[in-house]
Amino acid sequence: MHAHIWHPYTQAKTAPEPLEVKSGKGLWLELADGRKIADCISSWWVSLHGHAHPQIVEAIARQAAQLEHVIFAGFTHEAAQQLASQLVAKLPKKLTRVFYSDNGSTAVEIALKMAYQYWTNCDTPWR
Repeated sequence: MHAHIWHPYTQAKTAPEPLEVKSGKGLWLELADGRKIADCISSWWVSLHGHAHPQIVEAIARQAAQLEHVIFAGFTHEAAQQLASQLVAKLPKKLTRVFYSDNGSTAVEIALKMAYQYWTNCDTPWR
């Protein structure tokens, strides 16, 4: 199975076999061989709340039962609209819109494109 995945931060021919994770609970990851190790590299909500947090699991299941995903190009949904309204309420008055991005590198790319478009619209594209 691993033969078809190129993992981040590895050189494909010399990388050691990755640790196969079967499950997570709180801070702990259970590996395929039965060992349990502390997840000290977690991301997203896992850093704060741990793996398989019951309230997060329930919220994800509830949302997935209604709508797990829809492309934002020409579509929207109530949860996105509600979150955007809540965010805008906390921003300075001139900031009235939210652009959703799924990761940091895409967010930076979009920010650069927006800045370029803004200055182009101001007839100063060299800025």
